[in-house]
Amino acid sequence: MARERNSAKLHEAIIFAAKAHKGQVRKGTDIDYLTHPMEVLQILTQMGADDELLIAGVLHDVVEDTEVTIDEIREKFGHGVAVLVEQHTEDKSLSWRKRKENTIASLAYADKRTQMLVMADKVSNQRSLSADLQTYGEAVWDRFNAPESEQSWYYSAVQDALKEMQNYEDTADIYWEMVSTYKDIFVSFWASPDFTCIYQAADAGTYVIYKDEPTWVDHEGPLPEGLMLITRKQSENMEADWLTNYILNIGRKDLADGIYDIYEDHGSENSRRLSIYVSGGKIQFNCLDTGIFVDEEGNPQGSRFYYELARKESSIFAKMLRTQYGAGKPFGELLKDAFGQHDGPLKFKAFCEAFNLGYTFCTDRRPKR
Repeated sequence: MARERNSAKLHEAIIFAAKAHKGQVRKGTDIDYLTHPMEVLQILTQMGADDELLIAGVLHDVVEDTEVTIDEIREKFGHGVAVLVEQHTEDKSLSWRKRKENTIASLAYADKRTQMLVMADKVSNQRSLSADLQTYGEAVWDRFNAPESEQSWYYSAVQDALKEMQNYEDTADIYWEMVSTYKDIFVSFWASPDFTCIYQAADAGTYVIYKDEPTWVDHEGPLPEGLMLITRKQSENMEADWLTNYILNIGRKDLADGIYDIYEDHGSENSRRLSIYVSGGKIQFNCLDTGIFVDEEGNPQGSRFYYELARKESSIFAKMLRTQYGAGKPFGELLKDAFGQHDGPLKFKAFCEAFNLGYTFCTDRRPKR
């Protein structure tokens, strides 16, 4: 069922933002600044954001860049919107570097909605930056308070902080657009003369991938001499070929029978244990909760539920997992990286749905009395 929208309140927020940003333009252009929050609104809509988050997207810069206060936002649009806007607002009394460091640090513990707002903002900024670079060239960097190298560091760090967004069906497409646009703006690609390794270099860091073990790893020091500059598309095509061959060779090992314990949490009242069984080429994701369900006499008891993939889906699952989380790691380590958190079941479900992998869900839960 489609989500019912509070169109009147959203329209009010758009008018409010238009008045607050009146006369402001995008850096180095004559483009009305309102185009930016409206694009953020469009991106959030694409991710299925709720009303509060959509309104916060429209208003996300009004406190930072105009005379509007958080108290005004709270009074007109509610506490929830005010919290989202305040979390996104930087302290302009600090240096550029310190403000960005604070933003990156805050993303480590921010909730999903806050991360969605930040990601929408950064994708909009990167879209504009990419278009302007094509039109105006390197002179674009003169518009900013920090040089290209610092901008590269910041956008790369935000991308890393938001990596969980790739695991959710509603945010994955925007996350990968953010990664893709970053590469277009900041990264150059180089290949060795024998085409056995590729380097991607940016001011934020340099990485290398090898044909025989196609996982990107840090590269320390300058680039080797004799490399050939290649396009991003050439790099991605080579990487895809290497990864396909590698995964075909290692796939049988990944789906060999085994048990992987990926998470265990013993709380004061509740506990959770997550494990993945591989048997007969099929993957089963198990969750055992203890303490939150009770029997007829009120005694806490264990409650288990699991997702199970058929053989074909299990094979696709293993390939996609390696593509997303690393070709060179042991399979158990990949599973722990991707799903070894308390909300691992939700991430497993979202991962399957992102790649249209059908699964069977079973449970023995009893309702709490």
